[in-house]
Amino acid sequence: YCCFHYSNFELLSLVSAWSIENGPVIAQRFKNPLLGPVFDRLRASTGNTVIPQERAMLRMLKHLRAGGKFGMLVDLNIHPHEGSVAVMSFDGLLVSATPAHIAIAKKTGAAIVPIECRPLPDGRYRIIHHKPIECPDEADTQALVQQCWDALEPAVREQPECWLWPYKHWRYRPSKNNTRYPFYATPAAGFDALAESLGVANIQSPA
Repeated sequence: YCCFHYSNFELLSLVSAWSIENGPVIAQRFKNPLLGPVFDRLRASTGNTVIPQERAMLRMLKHLRAGGKFGMLVDLNIHPHEGSVAVMSFDGLLVSATPAHIAIAKKTGAAIVPIECRPLPDGRYRIIHHKPIECPDEADTQALVQQCWDALEPAVREQPECWLWPYKHWRYRPSKNNTRYPFYATPAAGFDALAESLGVANIQSPA
C-alpha cells in the first residue's frame, strides 16, 4: 500500500492489521527524542512491528518475498541527489519524490495499491482502496511514481486542510521561472536535472 500524510493516516496501520496482516511499519525518527517511544508504542499496539528508516529497504524486500505486505508514505520531498524522481503536482509544481516503493515492487513482483483515509462528518473515517498499480520491470519508474501521486492528490484538492505534510513540502525549486514556489524553496542543481528529465526545465507561472 502507498498513502499520503493525509487525515488519520495512522489509522491505516490498524486497518492493515485486519486486512493485510501484521507487518513492519517504517518510521522516521522524531527530532524530539521523547516523542519517538510514544508513537512507536501506539503504532505497535495493532501488532505491527516498527522499524527505523536505516536498512529498511532490505527488510522490506525480505518481508515481501516471504509473502508479506506493508504500507508506505510516499509524499515525502527528498533531496534530488538521494535517487529521487520528478513528480508533477498541483498543476505545475515539481516534487522531488522517492521511487523506493516502485523499486521494491519491481524486485518482488508486488502490486502497489494507493490507499487513503477520508474523514466523515460524524467523526468516522472512510478507507478507500484505489486500483492496484502493476510495476513490471520494463515500466518507467517515474511514470509509476506519478501514477501513485495522481491517485492520491484528488483527496488533497478536495480537503486540503486534512493534508498534514504541506509545511516546507516544496523545499526545492527550479533556478528559473519559479514564482509559483513558496518563499522557503531553494534552487538545487539536481532539481533542475529532474525538471529537464520531464522536459519542463523552465516552468512557467500560470497566466
